[in-house]
Amino acid sequence: MKKNRKALPIKKRLFLTMLAISVIPVLIITTFASFNTYNRIYQDTIRVNTEGMNWTQEQLSNFSTELKDLYYSMEFDQGFKDAVLEEYAGRGTYQNSSQIRDMLLTKLNLTRSLSYIKIVFNTQNQEIYADRARVTIGSPEQPILIRPEKLQTNLFFTPSEDGILAVHNIHRFPDRELLAQQSAAVRDKVFLQILSTLQIYENEQLYIINDEAALLMAVPEVEASLENLIALEDFKIVNDVFYTEKDGNIIFSTFDQQEPLSIIKVVPKSEVITSILPTVYTGLILGLVSLLVSVAISAILSSVISKPVVGLARRVKNIELESLILEEDEESADEVKVLEHHIAAFIERIRQLIRNEYDITLQSKTAQINALQAQINPHFLHNTLQLIGSISLSQGGDEVYRISESLSSLMRYSMDFKEPFVSLDEELKHLDNYLFIQKERFNDRMSVSFSISPEVRSALIPKLLLQPIVENSFMHGFETKSGSWKLSIIAFSDEEKLHIIVKDNGSGMEPLEVERINRELKALRTGALISSIATSEHIGLMNVNERIRLTSSIDDGVTVRSVKGEGTTIELVCEIRRRKQ
Repeated sequence: MKKNRKALPIKKRLFLTMLAISVIPVLIITTFASFNTYNRIYQDTIRVNTEGMNWTQEQLSNFSTELKDLYYSMEFDQGFKDAVLEEYAGRGTYQNSSQIRDMLLTKLNLTRSLSYIKIVFNTQNQEIYADRARVTIGSPEQPILIRPEKLQTNLFFTPSEDGILAVHNIHRFPDRELLAQQSAAVRDKVFLQILSTLQIYENEQLYIINDEAALLMAVPEVEASLENLIALEDFKIVNDVFYTEKDGNIIFSTFDQQEPLSIIKVVPKSEVITSILPTVYTGLILGLVSLLVSVAISAILSSVISKPVVGLARRVKNIELESLILEEDEESADEVKVLEHHIAAFIERIRQLIRNEYDITLQSKTAQINALQAQINPHFLHNTLQLIGSISLSQGGDEVYRISESLSSLMRYSMDFKEPFVSLDEELKHLDNYLFIQKERFNDRMSVSFSISPEVRSALIPKLLLQPIVENSFMHGFETKSGSWKLSIIAFSDEEKLHIIVKDNGSGMEPLEVERINRELKALRTGALISSIATSEHIGLMNVNERIRLTSSIDDGVTVRSVKGEGTTIELVCEIRRRKQ
């Protein structure tokens, strides 16, 4: 029984609604716009800073590499290395000192980023110092820096009164004995120039640290404790840069103990908020303008919009859903409610039809898959039973037990229909039982190799997918093949696809035969599944191909490659599935 709906006509409702929403949306839109603007600017801040940090870190790494190459170019100079060895052993001569001095001066003059360079010998209380004004030989002002064994010694940086020192240890090659330690003072402008590209906000703070998290430089210069900045919690990673929020700041870090130099950047969140204010003010002005425009046109729009809606509602409300015929008029002044009610009924009806069609299709496919999975090769079972009988007569009960156990596992696995999908690892264990029986049958004539990528072992595949392919090698490849038989099974992933390759060195096939089989494989469709497989000479291949297509994609399946006299390669391609956690 139908009820009369009492409500205002749509024309009046539209007019009143548009007047009401003329004020409220201004506040809502402004609030959401401010929130979205903040999020966008925040994300832009993260992106710009992480990209800048990444680029600056790369510049620091390149500079470190240049210094490392500088030190190695000296160490690999045989004359320089021999002179260092003589000085270390206490047999230094004027000629040795001159050679070391000339090398230091040459490298210093070629490298404008360094203010001086010196070398301190380990067992001798001697230092050779060179800057652009002089070269001195005397006692070292500071002892050699000793680092923990886990840290790098080929190049590391340390703070000093002269600025940042780039340090390199020279070792004796056979026993890694420390011969001498080289250090060079890096000009501050080198790092300031690199950091200049990172300076965006006025009140931000930049730090350069070494691999021990010691502060090397701060811009601007401040006394800072880096413990809270190094031990980041709940951090995220963007563009290989760590960042998190802490104490009202956004902290970015590239710290890595494998890198000689790293950067930390601290941006106050207040800087991000300040950058939004112009956008917020613009939004408020636009909102006021929208308010005035909405009031002016609300009357016009209510009249224009309501006219076609009223006519449409009058037609829709009289359609009977099941018979699609017009009923008598339904009394109601609320045209939108009429449309909403009937469209909801249409959608529900369509959902029922789609659900019914899906259930029918799913049941059909499930039945086809179960029919394919249930196929058992009686020829193989017969040969296995013959083998069990022969061994029981010639070798005794132990071998019979092992073969019977493998056959039992094969049968139990084949008859278990509870899970249509199994992991590749489970399928390979099942295949091991099959191959064990075949090895017992053919003694030492055959060999099998596996190359399975670890990441695909847990991938789900249709059950009993591999045995028909391997069985195909014995039935068609090895049947007329003399000599040793070799079988290879390879599995790996490529983006979203799982690839399984079964390769044998059997008798192979002619090119025309290979082309015909591949054509059959590509032409098969699930609708003609049973009839196509029943009439196919290669029932195992067709079976596997259709099971992949039914459970994966019509573009996936089996591909055959073969060379007459050399062997056959069969490749299976399907989607990668994982068990739900």
